[in-house]
Amino acid sequence: MKSLVTGELLDSGNFVLRYINNDGVLWQSFDFPTDVLVSGMKFGWDAKSNINRVLKSWRSLSDPSPGEYTYGVERHELAQSFIRKKGVPTFRSDPWKTKNDVEYESGNLTYTTYRITVTKEEATYFFSITNESFFSILRMSYSGVLKRSTWIPKPQQMWKRLDSLLPRDTCGLYNKCGAYGLCDTNTSPNCVCIHGLNCSRDGFEQLRTMKLPDITKSIVDRSIGLEECHGKCIGNCNCTAYANTDMQNGGSGCVIWVEEILDLRKNAIAGQDLFVRLAATDISKNKRKLSSKVIILIVGVGIVLLLGVIFILFCIWKRKKRMPTRVIAPLPIGGLQCAPMELEHIVNATEKFSDCNKIGQGGFGIVYKGILLDGQAIAAKRLLKRSAQGIEGFITEVKLIASVQHINLVKLVGYCFEGGEMILLFEYLENSSLDTYIFDKTQSSKLDWEKRLDITNGIARGLLYLHQDSRYRILHRDLKPSNILLDKDMVPKISDFGMAKLFKRDETEASITKMIGTFGYMAPEYVIDRKYSVKSDVFSFGVLVLEVISGKRNAEFYLNEETLLSYIWRHWKEGKGLEIVDPVIVDSSSTFRPHEVLRCILQRIDRQCRL
Repeated sequence: MKSLVTGELLDSGNFVLRYINNDGVLWQSFDFPTDVLVSGMKFGWDAKSNINRVLKSWRSLSDPSPGEYTYGVERHELAQSFIRKKGVPTFRSDPWKTKNDVEYESGNLTYTTYRITVTKEEATYFFSITNESFFSILRMSYSGVLKRSTWIPKPQQMWKRLDSLLPRDTCGLYNKCGAYGLCDTNTSPNCVCIHGLNCSRDGFEQLRTMKLPDITKSIVDRSIGLEECHGKCIGNCNCTAYANTDMQNGGSGCVIWVEEILDLRKNAIAGQDLFVRLAATDISKNKRKLSSKVIILIVGVGIVLLLGVIFILFCIWKRKKRMPTRVIAPLPIGGLQCAPMELEHIVNATEKFSDCNKIGQGGFGIVYKGILLDGQAIAAKRLLKRSAQGIEGFITEVKLIASVQHINLVKLVGYCFEGGEMILLFEYLENSSLDTYIFDKTQSSKLDWEKRLDITNGIARGLLYLHQDSRYRILHRDLKPSNILLDKDMVPKISDFGMAKLFKRDETEASITKMIGTFGYMAPEYVIDRKYSVKSDVFSFGVLVLEVISGKRNAEFYLNEETLLSYIWRHWKEGKGLEIVDPVIVDSSSTFRPHEVLRCILQRIDRQCRL
């Protein structure tokens, strides 16, 4: 007679099937996760039970059927976890660094601890709650982002998103910089090449604090140390790099890469040393052993070359001093001529770029107020020589602004490209930029509700002109309050077209290779799929409108438990939509109309703000 089977829903959320007369588990729901991992649920690969527990996203916020994204552990010689979109990796973790057949527990998060187990039989992860009054989950969202959230009970009654968000930043995107490209969040642009990398490799460059490359196609030998690993790589003509498999307790094991090294990142959390094979002539000089005679010879030759360079530079300087100032020719733009201006006139107008005339500063340059000889007031944007905008961005901005005319777009007066200087000359706008008002408590009272509504409507008209009514379809790609200037009548004007993209009339979307813009204003499809369209500008405009209404920066929320969008969405769901409005509007504005505010919020916020 067969034993009866009973089902039991445990306090942990695990639904278990077992025989009545046997404590053994026949089946449990924890072995088959969907998009959520809860406390006590194992995640990863288990050879004994032949189970690979993978998180699968929903298709959309309202459709729980399997979506495009998965998050799972993949075991080759070492274990590492991947987020994949339709099988294509979008994120990869560091290889899990443990010795074989060793379990360890570490990494206290808020109210949780986690354990990673890597043995011959399994590569798994699970976390547990240290405070029973809190509840925590790990979710693979339908947008491709892995989120950890903790439910905070009364009085807050809210989900708190912790700092274990994956990917954390643009360098978290899989293979962002291509083969042998190194991603570093501390540089601009983020992608750099490894110094000295070429086809003739007979030495090694040590790269510290690295996220190890993708180990899918690598060779692992846990029985040898770093010195033997070096020799093994030297003896393999196809070896491109090597490292320890585990940096704990002085380092042990060996992993070598025999193909292209992919998904490199600098300044990774818990990073370790990576030795990349290069030409020996390109390896740091402090690693070479030179004889005293060679050193003396090099120093002597260096002195001669230095004196030669100094003499040549002196001759060039003397020649330039005798030459008259030269200005580049006007740029022809569809029949229009954008007038160039001599650098000398701009220097005089701004009193030699005096700090007293400085009226603004951004990532691309400094803006100075100036007065031309005819008495016209101008704003001179002096681009930094090492600006990421560069000459191409400068020419783009000149051509685009000169080719469009609209009351809600900043007017270009002229430009200067001379003596290494790149300067844009705009009409001078008395009231600075929008962010100086909405985020400054001493200035925000100058903008009542009616004025704020007029400003957002003006920005919308300018954006509509760029997208639909001008001769070209122009995408701004960096719409934010600091790029909205206000004239003496507080009429808004969209500025800063250095990142703008020109589209043909029949084009609606484009893929990009280099991500530019400001975090907090980028549309999700731009960040995740690197696709930009008119809708991306509209998303940025929506964030801007919510900032105007609330008086809060989205960036202030971005590093905390929620974004401005989710903050407003939570209040909207709870019927507290008016509580997000800037108190200055409510207290001091006789024009405040709650129904208009609620309509604006409803049109800007959508369901994607939910966890």
